[in-house]
Amino acid sequence: MTRSLPALTPLALLLAPVLGLLGGCANTDHVTMADPAAATAPAPTPPPRTMEWNTFERATRSDVWIGGQPSEQALDDFAAHHGATVINLRTDGEMEPLPGYADAVRARGMNYVHVPVSGATLDAERYQLVSDAIDSASGPVLLHCASGGRATYMWGMRLIDDGRSTPQTAIEWCHARRGSAWETGDKALMTFGQPETPDAADDGANNETDANEDS
Repeated sequence: MTRSLPALTPLALLLAPVLGLLGGCANTDHVTMADPAAATAPAPTPPPRTMEWNTFERATRSDVWIGGQPSEQALDDFAAHHGATVINLRTDGEMEPLPGYADAVRARGMNYVHVPVSGATLDAERYQLVSDAIDSASGPVLLHCASGGRATYMWGMRLIDDGRSTPQTAIEWCHARRGSAWETGDKALMTFGQPETPDAADDGANNETDANEDS
């Protein structure tokens, strides 16, 4: 015998679509709303760029090495080469991401010397501080900045001071080592040892944030 389904009442007919929608919502996967604050959060600061020992090169003296910011491993390698002194030319602002760097050098039994140098202060005064630190070192010296540019030009001043190069040949040596020119550094070498004029002082101040300073 076939049984007939009971007829729906008018109220049931009205509620059927609503009940269907509620049933569909009950089966819908949970959706998590994105946090607007998370979407606008700043990206994490990348770690400071460092360089390994095999990127460092000897200067014109076999006991002086020139390069960029050394890594922890590079410091280990320099210490293994009987390194005695690390001379850092980076500015205070550049060193803010590396607050423990001086301690890391000293922990390896080496002397740490910090002579902050920018494009505006690549001059005879800073050179003398660096030169004195090199001459007083008890062994090999590591002279560095961020990637080797300022350190290279600082050694160019040493070549002029030793009487081994003219300003022009020192500039050419720096270009060969860097693989490119640096106008601010070239001017510093051309005027090295000469009395500073007011115009030169103003020009130097304008070069403090030279974009090509240490590329």
